[in-house]
Amino acid sequence: MHVDAKERQKRATDIALDPDEYYKIKLKTFSISKTLLNKQNLRPFAFIQRNPEYLPFIIYLARGKSCKLTGGRPFSRNMLAHMLGKHPNRVRLREFLEKCKREFLPELEWTEYEYVEGWCTVITCTGLQHLLDQISCDIDDDRVFALSMRKVTERSKHQLEKELRALVSQKVWQVKDQAIIAMYLHNLPYNLFAEGERHFHETYKMAYKLDEEIKERNPDSPQKNHHKNVLLAVRDMWKVFYSPTGKTPRMFGTDLTFLKSTIRHVLFPHWIDFDLKNCQLSIVAGLYHVPKTQEFLKTGASIWKELTVYMGIAEDRRATAKEFLKQALYSIVYGMTMTEAERSLQDDLGCRGIWWNNDFTSHPIIREVARAIRRAIKDIREQGGMKSAYGWMALEEGEKEETVLANAIQSYELSIVAACYKLVPCG
Repeated sequence: MHVDAKERQKRATDIALDPDEYYKIKLKTFSISKTLLNKQNLRPFAFIQRNPEYLPFIIYLARGKSCKLTGGRPFSRNMLAHMLGKHPNRVRLREFLEKCKREFLPELEWTEYEYVEGWCTVITCTGLQHLLDQISCDIDDDRVFALSMRKVTERSKHQLEKELRALVSQKVWQVKDQAIIAMYLHNLPYNLFAEGERHFHETYKMAYKLDEEIKERNPDSPQKNHHKNVLLAVRDMWKVFYSPTGKTPRMFGTDLTFLKSTIRHVLFPHWIDFDLKNCQLSIVAGLYHVPKTQEFLKTGASIWKELTVYMGIAEDRRATAKEFLKQALYSIVYGMTMTEAERSLQDDLGCRGIWWNNDFTSHPIIREVARAIRRAIKDIREQGGMKSAYGWMALEEGEKEETVLANAIQSYELSIVAACYKLVPCG
């Protein structure tokens, strides 16, 4: 299906006129400790205490994800509407930012750029780094909600969980398999997740250590408080909810799904993990003619052990290297060139003091997979799409072939995972 520029603009306008209620409720979960809130030596807080509607904005700046293009914090008109409890048509984002700069954030700077869906506003400088760092270290137990200033209790968090569950139950999924998984996960009891509170302080130390390692490598990294911020957001709402995210068949949830697995295992030691061994590689082998890869998969061996041994990575560094090898292989599967993947991997390994003898992209399986992916991208371009696990996936106007490829491969992954969920009761 082809979509012209006017139709894309209409879709963007429709999205802007229909605020996402999910984020509106999620903002209610933002909390801050009374101790930090009452610190009089923090210059902005005197203004915030007189104008509490600005507090969620400060917490958002502390916890928000960085824009890949600028390194700043994306901040949309819709997000401001949620914070102020208004319709997007009734807020003026630039006026809000100008007032922030005039009244209590003189160093605040932002930039705007245009992309397919419309305008993106990114906060590039806050002048609040000391304060944002303190919010990322805010682990006190006596807390209030940022939007309402009401005390945080297990009962109040449980009520917010019910609101979120009622909302996401109304979402429409693209395919039945997504709905099956979502129904099972959404119906899991809140207490199953809230038990993580007992291990929170222990896992916070782990998150702090990971962020310090990032800081050592790059003191100015926008990710230097990443693990702490994710963990604090998880603490605000333990339960995970999944919501449709456009064309991709993958399912994305709240912050717990983005928490590093090593932290998650300590946070929830009673949980059972399962992993689909060599899943992405198996899907590629099933879709395309890759004889070397197919022969390797028949052995049942792990591709990660195969690659670390081939590259000559020291045994005590292989577990750390695996994370970046996965990223490199998945990037190639989703269309990245071998040159780009190799350069990124070498940067990741080198800055961690992990050395190798043979290049990742010289392995015969990696070279074979990369050739198959290049052919697949060419086929998508010529045929106008490709077959997914749920039917034909068209290449739309302005869309990259790599996007269709990634979404189609993820559809097969979803169908495999869904088969596991069909074996258990949905509650």
